[in-house]
Amino acid sequence: MNKAIRIMKVPSIIMLIFSVCPLWAQQAENPKRQEPSLAETEEWLTQTFSKSKNSGNTNTGRTSCVEINASAPASEFKPDVRCFYENYAIEFDQCEVKLYTIHSHEFVDLAQGPRESVAQDEEDQRADYLISFTLSDIDPTTISVIDLKVGSFGPLDKKTLHENIPYVGVNFRTTNDKNLMVVSKPDGTGKIAVYDCCNFGKGIGMNPNYAPRFVLALRHAVELCGGKPSAF
Repeated sequence: MNKAIRIMKVPSIIMLIFSVCPLWAQQAENPKRQEPSLAETEEWLTQTFSKSKNSGNTNTGRTSCVEINASAPASEFKPDVRCFYENYAIEFDQCEVKLYTIHSHEFVDLAQGPRESVAQDEEDQRADYLISFTLSDIDPTTISVIDLKVGSFGPLDKKTLHENIPYVGVNFRTTNDKNLMVVSKPDGTGKIAVYDCCNFGKGIGMNPNYAPRFVLALRHAVELCGGKPSAF
């Protein structure tokens, strides 16, 4: 009797082995994806973030343009444009970050022909600033995209002759809102401690398609450096 039971159990064991084997094979074929290291994440952030507008990179930046004589009849309209630009540069030293905001402007008189006239004067330079912070001080849950509903020529529902290219903001805060980020002039003078980055809550200007990727990468870097959510 017992011998018969043992004989009946053997096929069951064989069936179990064969049913598990495909799972082993599947795991071997689909190994767990290795998460990027801190150095790899910061390299990606630097390469995709810091390129200038002139290089054709439109991932980051904030543009504020005005069409002159916008109230004139269409037949008399001269689409002269005045634009003010906000661009960025980011530097990493392991978990230490420096985020530069650089301003410039451009006046274009289409009646005399389009021309490149991007410049930075003393007023632009006075508006430039540097934010210094440590990734471990950032609350990763606060890194988020803000839908500003604006574009390069103002509100997106505004009628403009030029393409009103939309942008969003990306903002983040320190854990428990501690004043651990430092805002200063680019040379490091005039320091002020804050907990909220950047532009009074409007965030860093970004292309809507790029912003979610930046959020994921920055959040990953923060977590690798030990950043923790706020208590409440």
